[in-house]
Amino acid sequence: MAVGTGDRAPDFDLEEAFDEPRLRLQDFRGRRNVLLVFHPFAFTPVCEDEARDLQENLESFRNAQTEIVLVS
Repeated sequence: MAVGTGDRAPDFDLEEAFDEPRLRLQDFRGRRNVLLVFHPFAFTPVCEDEARDLQENLESFRNAQTEIVLVS
């Protein structure tokens, strides 16, 4: 399924690590934006740099009412 700019994102339901509750897009809909970041090869230098950049800019995302979800 292709999702274009401005399209409504399809619902998703993800299992979180460490016995956390499931993460569902519907839990954010209408309240916060969601930025999905996919890291297919976690713990590589590129992925570490991207994750560090997101962490360093976390306040900007919070100010934009955006939750970051990293998927590995």
